[in-house]
Amino acid sequence: MSSNILTHIRNYTSAGLLAAVGGILSFPILTRNLSVEDYGLLGLVTSSIAVAVALGKLGIQHSIIRFFAQLDNNNNPRWSVKELYSTALIAMLLLSALLSVIWLITGTVILPRYMSSEKIPQLFFLATGVVFLRLLGSGIINFLRAQQASKVVSVSQVLHKYLHLGLIILALLSGNLSAAVVIVFLLVAELAMVVYVGKALWPRLSMDRRSFSPALLKSLVIFGLPLMAYESLSLVLRLSDRYVIEALLDVNALGQYSASYNLTSYLDMIIISGMVQAIRPMYTHIWESESKLSTQNFLERGFRLYTIIGIPLILAFSLVAPDLLILLSGEKYHAGTVIIPYVALSFFLEGAVLFLGAGLHIGKNTSVFLQWALLAAVLNIGLNILLVPYFGLVGAALMTIFSYLVFLAGVTRQSFKTLDFPVDLSRIFLIPLLAFLAYLFLSRIDMDNRLLSMLFKGSLATMIYASLLFLLDVDIRDYIGQRIRKLRSGDAV
Repeated sequence: MSSNILTHIRNYTSAGLLAAVGGILSFPILTRNLSVEDYGLLGLVTSSIAVAVALGKLGIQHSIIRFFAQLDNNNNPRWSVKELYSTALIAMLLLSALLSVIWLITGTVILPRYMSSEKIPQLFFLATGVVFLRLLGSGIINFLRAQQASKVVSVSQVLHKYLHLGLIILALLSGNLSAAVVIVFLLVAELAMVVYVGKALWPRLSMDRRSFSPALLKSLVIFGLPLMAYESLSLVLRLSDRYVIEALLDVNALGQYSASYNLTSYLDMIIISGMVQAIRPMYTHIWESESKLSTQNFLERGFRLYTIIGIPLILAFSLVAPDLLILLSGEKYHAGTVIIPYVALSFFLEGAVLFLGAGLHIGKNTSVFLQWALLAAVLNIGLNILLVPYFGLVGAALMTIFSYLVFLAGVTRQSFKTLDFPVDLSRIFLIPLLAFLAYLFLSRIDMDNRLLSMLFKGSLATMIYASLLFLLDVDIRDYIGQRIRKLRSGDAV
């Protein structure tokens, strides 16, 4: 089982790493060739796409994972896998069309009345196709995730990122790079990804219009709606501070904040998204096909891996990212680098919900996610309005951490009533303590050459990270041992 966990995590995190590299390559192109104002607006539009799509899916993408495991193991006699395919995909197609209309009206008619930038209507108009394809593609991708087709999903993510990057480079070379062009190319990349995953799912697909089930759709929505609201409110936690910063500070502060936040989001892309895509389908399948004890053992082992991988990686990233941001984007974004360690920690806390809240997902008690996410979002917005004028960008980042701590505590307490698992508190406290002490030491190293500083700190942090990883977890040692034995025998893929 450990090997299976690590194989899927390897696929998703490898895709995340490659996508992050592509993002880092595009990062200086955008930050150096777009104005700070345009870069901030681009970030605002893309973040708004994420919120809109999260709302538009009604949580059905989460329901696909949960119900596919149940139906594939014949644990629900009311419906079949064919009915799930038909109902979910037809619903996602209709929702994609409806959301696109709402997005178009909002971006071209409503928002221009309240926002000062004259570029908002054009950018939102161009992003309409992105909204449609991203929502539809989510349904297809989650069926592949439910079948644990991690390789196909991973390739699609890399295809999306590098096609977008290649088109941006062409626009740069032709002298036509702008925020509008970036969004048009994003549309092309979304289309390519949807075609790829659609082709991959087609041979596995079993559906027709007659198999559409209103009763199943109702169950999918009842299960998914609270998760949709939770996902949307999680994005509000990430997005609301940008609106507060734009309103209470200025557009330049928004650009600085967005640059540091966007760079840190690659950490989420590498580790947290990989974990989410790999782990949830696996523990859902184990629950349906094996036993409660097997699921508890899986979650215990998975959370241990998440902790020992995630915390040292946050250490290394927090040390390297400030120099990397300035190296890629220039000194004009230096003021925003102060938020990077805080934002990195908030991504780690968000990812921990995957394990600590598993009982709510398995028990179909998803309304708890909504209740605590709503409380956290209200806290975040209120505290941002109060503290950003006094503490600036750091205040916004700190309030995000505080909001996630409140959310995580509430969700864990409720989830463990349904499905608890042992948590090694000594390791939970030891690894962060060691990482914090290492950060205090390494962050004091100051070099005039930012490239050398980044390489030195990164190398030293990586050594610490690798040592902790190898010494503190038997699963990692076993996995490395298996790979070495396969390489020696000539059987490694």
